[in-house]
Amino acid sequence: MKNTVGIIDIGSARTKLLIVSDDVILTTKKFKFETKLASYLNNNIIEQEGVQAIEVSLKECFKVFLENNVKDYIIVATEALRQAENGNEILNRFEKEYGAVNLLDTNIEGAVFYSSIKNLNNDSFCLIDIGGGSVQIVWGGNKVDIHSIETGTYLLEKKFQKEFPPTTKELDNMANYIKDKLDSVSHPNNKIDKIIFGSNCMEDFIKEVTAALDLDINYKEFTIEECQKVLDSISSKSFDTIKLFYPSNPFFMYGADKALINLITIARWMNVKKLSPTNNSLSLGMAELLMKRPKILSDLNIQICSFEGEI
Repeated sequence: MKNTVGIIDIGSARTKLLIVSDDVILTTKKFKFETKLASYLNNNIIEQEGVQAIEVSLKECFKVFLENNVKDYIIVATEALRQAENGNEILNRFEKEYGAVNLLDTNIEGAVFYSSIKNLNNDSFCLIDIGGGSVQIVWGGNKVDIHSIETGTYLLEKKFQKEFPPTTKELDNMANYIKDKLDSVSHPNNKIDKIIFGSNCMEDFIKEVTAALDLDINYKEFTIEECQKVLDSISSKSFDTIKLFYPSNPFFMYGADKALINLITIARWMNVKKLSPTNNSLSLGMAELLMKRPKILSDLNIQICSFEGEI
């Protein structure tokens, strides 16, 4: 019998929805609803416009649930709502109508994403999950080490960028800020062969952009120098120009340069040469646990909701 689940991820820049069905083969559908939530976070309070943006996105998610016969679902929230002093108040407001919203600890966020990658890769790797508000850095070994730094794409834009595209000085300031944040992170004890970086559209982004720019780069695995070429090719151009490089998800291009700055800076800090993008995500990790290992979610105090077919 077909089992279809949904994962809603309320992030700092957008609300992401993943629909996963297990019917002979695993199939996924992805949706995004732009909220620019972090722009409404002022003095550690999310303003009413931000609350309304979340609600609009949730209503759209539940319409998709209805269209896809979703049975069980999980709603998670990350950095913007972690920072907000009124974050719990907002989540409690939505619980009655939409079900429990799980405000994820950064360690759980990193560990669940890492679990979606670990079984697919035999190399000794470090995972970087680049979000709008924060970046999770995770590596294995005798134990899984998880670190979170507040250098997400939307945060960097809000903190350093006055207009689009950013100036060279603004980009340099972003890179220096990331380096400062890395001072609090200890280097891994085990050798890291490569960095895998996400989240849920990163492989598609690199594939489409390198093709559009006619760059002779293997999008599945490349070097820091090749990544720098991609950054240099997009960072000085207008949004109207670069959105054409990634037509399937043009709004991602607002933060693409900030994502690559995080990747390059962290890779140099770790002295790792090989870089690989992934479309896997926190949401996919959550979906796999929900469908196959729900007890782990229970142990993590992640609340699962059932969809009754009504909005």
